[in-house]
Amino acid sequence: MDPTNDTINSTAKRKESNDWQTELMEADTFLSTIVGKEDTLARANNAGYSRAELVNAQVMVKEVWAADLVWENKQSEKDQQYKVFKQSFRNLEKEYMGHLTKARRLFESEEDRGIARQLKLEGDRPRKFTLIINYISKFYQFALQEKEISNKLKTRSVSTELVEQMLQMVEEVVELHHLAKKKEKIAQDATTDRNRKLKAFHKWLRDFKAIYKRTPAPTGLADDGAPASSKKKTAAVKA
Repeated sequence: MDPTNDTINSTAKRKESNDWQTELMEADTFLSTIVGKEDTLARANNAGYSRAELVNAQVMVKEVWAADLVWENKQSEKDQQYKVFKQSFRNLEKEYMGHLTKARRLFESEEDRGIARQLKLEGDRPRKFTLIINYISKFYQFALQEKEISNKLKTRSVSTELVEQMLQMVEEVVELHHLAKKKEKIAQDATTDRNRKLKAFHKWLRDFKAIYKRTPAPTGLADDGAPASSKKKTAAVKA
């Protein structure tokens, strides 16, 4: 019996799996078996596939593995960049909330309502990054530009130098967020490239298996691949 038939049938019966890597290794073994044996290679030739085409399919497998390695590296870079960004953002928010608390105490009187609105001291805090960073940036810009606000904050140890440092931190966090998004896009492109290569190979393999399964073993070869003449000689010796 042709051993590749068992591989084809078991693959057809197996339920769809998320472990595409295992399936790809099995497909690579399947192709190696066909290319490496005279009978299976002859059967593939009869199905219309040359050895060069089968070897090219093996190259497709290698390209999927290479693309997966690139994907893994890009995912790691993205995750690391987001880790750096999130830590910096947390540090910024922590400092900002401390200064916000001081400002609320300084500008809690009725006559300071205008300043409180400028600094957005009351109301719900936004949850979207761009809105949060806008709130924080405006807070420190007003603290730097408005003399009345600046002078009062200085009484609570929020100096002009500190405000400038906080604005610099805002810029750094925005840049880190931009880099994280850029790394995310690169990782997405790597995912698309790997999946495209995997999809192309799966299509080729499906087409090949469908034709190969219907193709009989070549004339002159027994089911196990041995020449039919040798089978007859063996039978004669035993007789």
